[in-house]
Amino acid sequence: DSKTKVQRLLEEATSENISKFRQINIPGNEKNIALPMMCAAIRVLSNKKIIVIGRDLADTSRMQQNLVAAQQEISQNYLRISQLEERFRSIFEIGTEATMILKADDGYPIVDMNSSAVKQLVIAKNQNIGKSFLSLLPEDEVVKVTNYLHGILDAGEPNALETSTLSGKEIKLSATAFTNSDKPYLLLNLKPLDLAKSASLLESDSLAIQ
Repeated sequence: DSKTKVQRLLEEATSENISKFRQINIPGNEKNIALPMMCAAIRVLSNKKIIVIGRDLADTSRMQQNLVAAQQEISQNYLRISQLEERFRSIFEIGTEATMILKADDGYPIVDMNSSAVKQLVIAKNQNIGKSFLSLLPEDEVVKVTNYLHGILDAGEPNALETSTLSGKEIKLSATAFTNSDKPYLLLNLKPLDLAKSASLLESDSLAIQ
C-alpha cells in the first residue's frame, strides 16, 4: 500500500504544483514498527529532481491509539457496571425485606421499591414512584420521620425508628445514606414492628445463652 502511495506521489509531482498529501508508513528500526508520515512532493524546475516534504504523525498516531484504548476501557467498565447493576437489581427485587430507595430531596421522593415493600405498604408501585415517601405517613408522624432521615444524612449513623403508615400499620424504619453520580440517596428498610420486636427478642435470648 505504501509503495503504491509513493509511486503516485512521485507521478503527481510537477514543477508547478505540489502533489496531494498522503500518509505513508516508513519502516522503522524495530521489527513491525512503522513511522507514519504525511508526505507531499514537488519537482524542481532546474534539475528535475523531486523534493519530498514530510510531517511526522507519530504523536497523532499515538494519540489515536490511546483514544482507542480508552474507548475499549470505557466499554469494558460500562459492561462491568451494567453487570453489577443487574446483580443489584436481582438482589433488590428478590429480597424478602421491604426496601425502598429515596432521593434525599425535600419530601424524599421514592426512586424505587421492591415487591416486598409494595406488599407491606399495600400500594401500587407505578403510582407512587416519584411521590414523597412522607405522603405514605400520617400527618403526626411526618416531622418525626423527617428529622430521622435528616439525621441519617447528617451523621450517617445507622439506627432505627418506629413509626406507622397511613393504613395504621406499625413499622420499624432503618436507613443508610449513599451517593450515586454525586447525588445523595437513602436506602430504606421497613419491617413490621411486631416482626422487628420478635427478631430483637430472639437476638437477646441468643446473647443470653452464650
